[in-house]
Amino acid sequence: MSDEIIDDSKMKFIDSFIEKIHARELEINANASQISYTVVKDTSYRKESLADKLSESIYRYETTKNIQRSNVEEARTCLFWIERAYTCNVVNEGQGFTNKLNKLQERITQLENANKQLQEENNKLQEQYFKLKKEYDKLKRNTLPKSGRRALGDVVGR
Repeated sequence: MSDEIIDDSKMKFIDSFIEKIHARELEINANASQISYTVVKDTSYRKESLADKLSESIYRYETTKNIQRSNVEEARTCLFWIERAYTCNVVNEGQGFTNKLNKLQERITQLENANKQLQEENNKLQEQYFKLKKEYDKLKRNTLPKSGRRALGDVVGR
């Protein structure tokens, strides 16, 4: 393969894939061990599973990550096996996604309960406000002298 640098987006894809594997957000299913490829090693032919090749390429990629020249080749190889795993349909959502989903659903439930409580409190406060406003208006009408009310009405009516 050539010495040209691998695209940044491809490196991010590889890194993201590896992070998701480590976080158990993605997992490689058992079928990856049953899919085999013939590979050449030291002038001999061997059969290796997709699972083995993928894990080996991830290991090599991670160990050469800080070495620019070696990493390009390892990144290409890793990308090849990741794409092969997707093509063979052996990459699945892992337990990490399920755990995240469960935590998010719990959080949604907590927020919905808190929202319901706050709405109930708001309704009670509105009721109290309207009761107090009625009392205030009633007191305001009853405390003004009759002459003051008439005089006030005269001023307002002009």
